[in-house]
This record gives sequence, structure tokens and C-alpha cells, in this order.
Amino acid sequence: MQPHPVLARVPRGLLIQAERFAPDWPHAEVLFTDEQWRPATIVAWCRYRRAWAALVRWADGSEDWLVYNARYLQRSFDHLGGWSEE
Repeated sequence: MQPHPVLARVPRGLLIQAERFAPDWPHAEVLFTDEQWRPATIVAWCRYRRAWAALVRWADGSEDWLVYNARYLQRSFDHLGGWSEE
């Protein structure tokens, strides 16, 4: 069985008309069922059933709406830059 995101997927088409919000941090990592973190880009945020959903773009260009949970979707620290050396 192929690994998939631990986060629940929002059914396709459910958020087409919903108001979208631009992400403050587009570079993210998502935990998969094989316990590996994979890079992703957050395209947009949207309110979903008293919570939030994130429109995630994968490295292959495909996209999924995922129900947000901070334990399984986190900001990618690789894109924050290194510490400045004084």
C-alpha cells in the first residue's frame, strides 16, 4: 500500500466556492503514514467545519485539501535560512 498523508483529506469539490486565504508560510512538511515527512507547498487556507483546511501542492504538481492539524503539518524550517554568524 502506498504511503499517504496522515491528515484527513477534504472531499473533492467541497471547498471550490469557499473564501481562500494566502498562507504566511508556504513551505511546509506533511507527515505520511510511513512516518516520513514530505515537502509540500501551502497554496491557500480555508475555513472548514469549525477548523482550517490547507490546499497543499505536492512535488509532482498535484494538489489536495487537507484538514489542518499542527502535529502532522508543519512549517518547513529548511526555507527559513540559517543563523547569521557575527
